[in-house]
Amino acid sequence: MHSFTNSLFGFKSRSLFNVRVLCGTALFAAMAIALRFVSINLSESLRISFTFLAVAASCYFFGLWPNVISAFFIDFFGFILHPDGPYVPVFALVIVMEAVIYALFFYGRDRISLWRVISAHALMVIVCQLLLNPWILSFMYDVPFWVMVTGRLLKNALLFPIECALLYFLLKVCADLKKRSTWLR
Repeated sequence: MHSFTNSLFGFKSRSLFNVRVLCGTALFAAMAIALRFVSINLSESLRISFTFLAVAASCYFFGLWPNVISAFFIDFFGFILHPDGPYVPVFALVIVMEAVIYALFFYGRDRISLWRVISAHALMVIVCQLLLNPWILSFMYDVPFWVMVTGRLLKNALLFPIECALLYFLLKVCADLKKRSTWLR
């Protein structure tokens, strides 16, 4: 366990300058930005998006630090290419928290269990979708926090099983790809 936590939280600058890690993280960041284009805006402050899939897959392969840095680029370039309201840099913290949660649950794992996927996604939904996003939006629009949370509760409850299934199958494919590919190890 000590080597796992060391490799996860220890700042390993080698991985940040590894061309394979940088290219792979950039490809997943581009995929996250592309997935932002196909998001469905339900209201001014509520949307359905599948960018978490690209973030989770990147965290599975490349770990915490490259994806924390990548999260800022995903937020900024995602807004530049697909603006939908004012740019608020604080929203980058939501994607950073997604990357932290997914890296903690998936990085360095050879096997992905359904229980791990459900736990990781539930924690991400609670922290990012039900706490951070409404908190930021309540400050932006001067609306009470609980008003922002109510619509999100229904949306996330309905989408949770679908998102968990998509995430589970994606990570199973990633685990299979990692076994067969030499450069992803």
